[in-house]
Amino acid sequence: MRLEDCGFVRVGRLTMHPHFEISFDCKEAEWWVCCVYAFKVGNEVLRIGKSERSCLSVRIDRWNRDVRRAITDKIEVPGCTSLEEAAEWEKALKQADGEFWAKQITPPNKELLREEEKRLIREFCPRLCHDLPRECRST
Repeated sequence: MRLEDCGFVRVGRLTMHPHFEISFDCKEAEWWVCCVYAFKVGNEVLRIGKSERSCLSVRIDRWNRDVRRAITDKIEVPGCTSLEEAAEWEKALKQADGEFWAKQITPPNKELLREEEKRLIREFCPRLCHDLPRECRST
């Protein structure tokens, strides 16, 4: 299955040049609320998450700050990017830039958003998700 088959649109990119950065190509997506996002490098979806309380740009600003801190300063803050995950991002993005995808849940509904995030995590088994279901952990 491909992200676009699940209703995602490509909204930006991930890069390590000169530092870890997720950026928007689709400016409209910056203001989306109640959406699921995915980060993909090559053919692999590495992470799926959601933005339910604020617009997507606020969530991505936090991603940029947390991952940069872990990579650059080697600081691990509870509830943020682990040093292990930061090393995986650095390794993956040294090979190629990544893609940033998102899809809105319309009409906005937090319950549907959470269900869709869980469904997509089960479908794609992104290895950098912290809450992988049991069926993904054995692969």
